[in-house]
Amino acid sequence: MSPQEYQNYLNTYGVAPAPLHAPPASQNQQSPKGKARRRFIQGLLATGAIGFGGAALYKANPTSQGFSSFGSPNSSLATGSDPVGVLRSDANPNRVLVIVELVGGNDGLSMVVPYTSGTYYDMRSNTAIDQGEVLALTDTLGLHPNLSQLHSRGVTVVAGVGSRFNNLSHFTSEKYWQLGDLTGDKSYKSGFLARCIDPLDQGSPVTGLATAGYTPYFNAAKAPSIALANAGALGYLVRNEDQLQKTAFQNGLADFGSLDLESHLALVGDSYDKLLDLGELTRQDQETDAITQGMIDNGGSLGRQLAFASDLIESGSGVRVVHAKLGGFDTHNGQRGRHDNLMGQLDAAVGGFMNRMDAAGKGNEVLVAVYSEFGRRIAENDSSGTDHGQASNTLIVGPIKPQIIGDINVADIDDNGNLKTSVPFDSLQRSCAEWLGIEGSSIFGDSATELLF
Repeated sequence: MSPQEYQNYLNTYGVAPAPLHAPPASQNQQSPKGKARRRFIQGLLATGAIGFGGAALYKANPTSQGFSSFGSPNSSLATGSDPVGVLRSDANPNRVLVIVELVGGNDGLSMVVPYTSGTYYDMRSNTAIDQGEVLALTDTLGLHPNLSQLHSRGVTVVAGVGSRFNNLSHFTSEKYWQLGDLTGDKSYKSGFLARCIDPLDQGSPVTGLATAGYTPYFNAAKAPSIALANAGALGYLVRNEDQLQKTAFQNGLADFGSLDLESHLALVGDSYDKLLDLGELTRQDQETDAITQGMIDNGGSLGRQLAFASDLIESGSGVRVVHAKLGGFDTHNGQRGRHDNLMGQLDAAVGGFMNRMDAAGKGNEVLVAVYSEFGRRIAENDSSGTDHGQASNTLIVGPIKPQIIGDINVADIDDNGNLKTSVPFDSLQRSCAEWLGIEGSSIFGDSATELLF
């Protein structure tokens, strides 16, 4: 990468990008088997294929395929000034929070439609959802017609969610959502979800799960977390003597703590034991049930991610927080068909996931929050799309009373044509943390955010 790209990466993630090749093997005398094992481990570390919870030498590589990370991307990012999550005494130990991030700036007015607003239809001749197609929630708001499963289940809409810093850059806005920094002027180094999973860690194989690969949301976590760009990589954690590559991988993990590297690295042995425990929990091959097949067939990448999350949650792995992604929402042109398709995928994935949780007896213990880094403008552009906006509508699915929280007024826009924020996004994040049983003030410091549910 260029020097500027390198610096941009360093500024954003707080850690240098992983080298493309493994460092040279040590020249000290050791057996051929020992050399091979050492090169194997070094290669995995250098490419970001594996890392370890709570260790400062974690090699994060957001672009790697397969096994992306275990633990925290460089726990040295954590500072004494960062908030530290505190668990309430009344916390329910079985609750699981699932964050579904709609990447690219989802058009909240097409997901939750103000179907009685003349202004909405006047300003959108090509992208508006026809009034007769809307799945009504109230006399004024309804869901996109492709969200039928979620409509039948019942959802909570948090309307007008946004920031206060009015930055319409994907990169910048995502960063502040990841940090839980409403104004963009905080000095947080740890990710919002990292501050959530730390107090939830009870020694399970994995507490935080990122199903779309590395995410800064889990930066600086001390609790065990795992990021997978390809869920099939967990197969390498299954002890199987018939598959030599997998066996080598497992042996490398199991022996890593005893290698003659820096003495403090022996502390990571327990983390790798937990990884192998996780592989054992998920080793059983099972026929795909109808619900899961529907998620995979109709839910796109998000369906596959949430099917995998379901497997880990049901396996008893200890997962308490999940981060998943669905991309493609930067709809500057040809929005209607593209967004319709994405809404269908969202419905199949989240609806199927909740059906699986119900079938497993966990439906009352899992909350799904669906949001995006910002919304889009009410007026469509000349390319039958919509440009970056400010506030948006978000969805909450799970064991809370379906309701409409906040407000989004399509007749009240700022000087840039953006919808105004009525609910600051850290209120949404704090409410999710409180639902998990974490004191919101411990996550957001002195921020006076309001609880929504």
